[in-house]
Amino acid sequence: PSSPYLDQERSACLGRPDPAGARPVWLLVVDPDEAPSYAARHPDALFLVLPEAGRKVGYARAVAQHVSSTAGPTRTAFYWSLDDNLVRFQKWEPSGARTEAEPGRPGVPRFLEAMLYAQTLPDAEDYGLIGFLRQRGTAVRATQSHATNVLSIYKCLLVNNKALGAAKARYNASLSRFEDIALTHRALASGLKTLKCYSYSYVAANLRSGGCADLRFELRGDHFLGRDDVAEPL
Repeated sequence: PSSPYLDQERSACLGRPDPAGARPVWLLVVDPDEAPSYAARHPDALFLVLPEAGRKVGYARAVAQHVSSTAGPTRTAFYWSLDDNLVRFQKWEPSGARTEAEPGRPGVPRFLEAMLYAQTLPDAEDYGLIGFLRQRGTAVRATQSHATNVLSIYKCLLVNNKALGAAKARYNASLSRFEDIALTHRALASGLKTLKCYSYSYVAANLRSGGCADLRFELRGDHFLGRDDVAEPL
């Protein structure tokens, strides 16, 4: 918490706030045991403290989806779900070339730029989920701008809460990994469409502490995934 991965206050994330303008509502979903530390680091942030401590990421996703679907001030037709280990976004030009930041504009708010790009697509409401390409250091050129009905979108999703709710496509609260993929599968199986954007890609860090680091590092070596590695014990 003292050195969080995804910090909305960075200029490269959402940009410098305009005191006279509207600001995005940024909700931090935290484990109750870690809430005091996060609150000390972000005294002005808005928090969703999970009802139960020690649960896995599927539970956190499911609670956030439920809160966003419940009648009241938190209900919304769309919301963004972002992992806390996202580091930066990269923009892919129509030529296929990648740009990190534009000359003379240090700290370009690529997070905000990428999210606005996705949510202002003319047909954005037609998709249950919209995501981006993950840059793992191997992509050197973008050959297309979008792909439809793709399963591999995760970590950064524009969630069409209204469409998913109508299709009864919900996060599986018992999953400790692959929870985004499972939701995407449910959405596609229910007849909804998904969209993967290649105009922007994100980079995620695999660090040794914070977030879901315990899950990432416990499976190294010759260990093969089993049921208990994917879902919480019944």
